[in-house]
Amino acid sequence: MPTINFHGEDIEYQDHGQGPVFVLIPGLGGRLAFWQGVVPALSQSFRVIALDHPMTVIGPDAIQDMADLVLVLLDHLGIAQCSVVGQSMGGPVAQRIALGHPHRVKRIVFSSTWAGPDDYFRRSFGLRAEILENQGVEGYAKAQILSTFSPEDIANNPERAATWEKRTIETSDPTVLAHRMRAILAHDATDRIQEITHPCLVIAVNGDQVVPPHMSRNLARNLPNAQLKELTGGGHFKAMLDPDGYVAALKPFLNI
Repeated sequence: MPTINFHGEDIEYQDHGQGPVFVLIPGLGGRLAFWQGVVPALSQSFRVIALDHPMTVIGPDAIQDMADLVLVLLDHLGIAQCSVVGQSMGGPVAQRIALGHPHRVKRIVFSSTWAGPDDYFRRSFGLRAEILENQGVEGYAKAQILSTFSPEDIANNPERAATWEKRTIETSDPTVLAHRMRAILAHDATDRIQEITHPCLVIAVNGDQVVPPHMSRNLARNLPNAQLKELTGGGHFKAMLDPDGYVAALKPFLNI
């Protein structure tokens, strides 16, 4: 798998297909493996780029670090403009890129994400940070599965949940996770979100416990050129647990 060096760290990325460019930005877990189910379908019509988050603590703001990494990768690949799909924490990353470098972005999919925190969100991520601090990565991973996977998926496909839990434990650094959660809680683009005038699709998933649908609805309401699509099943990890349903939701927006 190709890599790009970013502040001394080699970051893995994937580059598949031909056509208009779509960059897939993952959430807090920071792994491009999240997108493995949707890449084959999207790469039939697009050039699809997926990348990991930096896995070392670089600067004071993990979200800005990731936005900078995306821009560095685009420059490395000679891509002047792209469309972006931001999942969860990837949504704020996409917002930073669109606000700071609007000419680099064509269209945006905001997937299970938000413009700014509310009290539910602060309580939720405060608890996740507390679990990480007191029980370590193993306890954090066990709790994370219950909030990111849908109950039906855990019940019907326990092996997949166990595999993702094991992957989280093996690939996560508690310092990096805590750094990202602080950045997530500090991110608030509510006062500037109306400046993002690109065509946007906002995806909300009923049953999402990490970013409940009301947060996606608020995001869509404040974007001047957005459509909202509400889905069922899959919880916070809809794109991973139901890639066919996720891609079907994207198709009208992407015109494929």
